[in-house]
Amino acid sequence: MTKATVLVTGAGGYIGSQTVLALQDAGHRVVGLDDLSAGRSELLELSDRIAVADCADTARLRAVFEVEDIAGVVHCAALAVVAESVSAPTRYMANNVGGLLNVLGRAVEFGGVPVVFSSSGTVYGDPGSASGPLAEDHEVAPIHAYGLSKWVGEQALAFEGAASGQRSVVLRYFNAAGADLAGRSGEWHQGRETRVLPRLLEAATRGLQFEVAGDDFGTPDGTCVRDFVHVADVARAHLRALEYLWAGGASRLLNIGAGQGTSVLQLVASVEHVTGKTVPLRIGRRRPGDVAQLVADVGQADATLGWRPELSLDAIVSSAARWHARR
Repeated sequence: MTKATVLVTGAGGYIGSQTVLALQDAGHRVVGLDDLSAGRSELLELSDRIAVADCADTARLRAVFEVEDIAGVVHCAALAVVAESVSAPTRYMANNVGGLLNVLGRAVEFGGVPVVFSSSGTVYGDPGSASGPLAEDHEVAPIHAYGLSKWVGEQALAFEGAASGQRSVVLRYFNAAGADLAGRSGEWHQGRETRVLPRLLEAATRGLQFEVAGDDFGTPDGTCVRDFVHVADVARAHLRALEYLWAGGASRLLNIGAGQGTSVLQLVASVEHVTGKTVPLRIGRRRPGDVAQLVADVGQADATLGWRPELSLDAIVSSAARWHARR
């Protein structure tokens, strides 16, 4: 499709704002929607047209579809702090599932507008003794409300597809990290920062002690192993997924990650290498909802979308360091 108008929900958030930029760079027009409860107005304003609204507001959402010729939806809006979802499960389920259902309902109402859904690798739960990257057919067993909300969203899309022919691509992200390579967007969360890379960069630049959340996970160095994928690669996956749907592609469910694991201590080493500073460490307790290892098998994303991650761990850390230094 040539120039199209795309609705991005959660456009004031980290992944949503980067997706806005990827779509614009490809020549598309973006309507960004965000209620700014967690997103930033500065990031939302990157969109060509903005709507400050909750995804659960049917009237506002319908008005966007009525006024704009929406050719595709990328649904990124969600509450997304795992530990918080453990303590506030009902809030997470109501917000994340309710928001998706309303967006999906409007997409169906307005002629079956293709939807790309931001899901999560946390739907796999704790893979336990499973070694190596997880493929999409691995057992789904979420262990917290955030992961459950994403899995329920996946099921809603599948049932709607069977009922009405609504087409969608579900992208199960692993750990998006880094910042826009041109410095236009990056991690900038409301309230206290919980993500590991921004916290590590702050510790390095300010000489603060960084608390490692557990070193007894049964991994090679005892710390959690995660699949860190550059946020620009994630945004490019959204673009590829829309292009696939616009070309008539059938609904798919795909992992999006780097395809390799990085432990917390390996991430610390990358931060120290990029910044030239030592990060003072102390070992603390595990966080609620943490599992030992989550790494994606991304072969299906390559086969379906022609997508593979392009940016390295050091590129992730370097881009994030530049972003945080500017801010």
